[in-house]
Amino acid sequence: YQGGELKAEEILNELLKEVGMNNLEAEIYLTLLQKPGLTGYKIASEISKPTANTYKALNQLENKGLVVYTEKDNNKVYSVIDINEYMDKIANGFQIKRKMINEQIKQLKTPQRNFGNFNLTDKAQVIEKAKNLILSADKVLTVDIFPIPFELLKESIQIKESDENVKIYLKLYHKTEHICKHTIDSYRGDDHIDSWTGQWLIICKDGVESLLACFKRETEELIHAVWSTDPFISFCIFNGMANEFMLIDILNSAYVDQKMDMDIINFHHSRYRYLFNFESEAGNSILDQLYEKNDKDKPE
Repeated sequence: YQGGELKAEEILNELLKEVGMNNLEAEIYLTLLQKPGLTGYKIASEISKPTANTYKALNQLENKGLVVYTEKDNNKVYSVIDINEYMDKIANGFQIKRKMINEQIKQLKTPQRNFGNFNLTDKAQVIEKAKNLILSADKVLTVDIFPIPFELLKESIQIKESDENVKIYLKLYHKTEHICKHTIDSYRGDDHIDSWTGQWLIICKDGVESLLACFKRETEELIHAVWSTDPFISFCIFNGMANEFMLIDILNSAYVDQKMDMDIINFHHSRYRYLFNFESEAGNSILDQLYEKNDKDKPE
């Protein structure tokens, strides 16, 4: 520690171990990064490790594509490969394996997804789940989002907004660019940001799947998150969001714009007609699913 904080080299060492190097390999890579062109013997001396172990680790780094060598005075001298080339290789490898795994999963007979509610405890997992819900929506997406999660999901929302088959209703709490046609500015949103100790994220996909999460305002740490695949619960969340969004638009007209009459109310209602028409269609579909589920659960 230096001044109560990890040194840059120590941080980098830990990060390298997280992407596939062991402790000795990370030490060797960092040494060669700063002093390229060393022999295995010199590297062992630099890091105070046995020569045999150092050469074994160098061989492993060669196989991973992280170091290369050239002959000089009948000795091998080593240099590193740019870490970005290695990271790209890992990423491409994962993409290939991902495709292969998905193809094999399609060959399996998998049961229909259970109706359930699941606690998510990892922030990265929550963000990936949120992105998946956004990008996989078929018809309608309702999103209630504070600034912290908005910055993490903004790109995915923009991508989905370009899908003409899906309508996104996005409720924001802060002044920012409107990336969706149907954007709702929260009534007194800045007050909500200041008064709440947490920052919320609520996503409902097609009225049948939802994600609720809360992050600490100061540290952006995940406080709590629940992913629901229960269409009955998600539909209730969708219903509440649709009505709340319309009410907020009416409140903004009444208190912010200082305008309110039946024409304005009808205007706002027409803006949400798609949601309420979808609600009727989706609600009956969900009930059909529940009937089917109950029939399957009955003992023969």
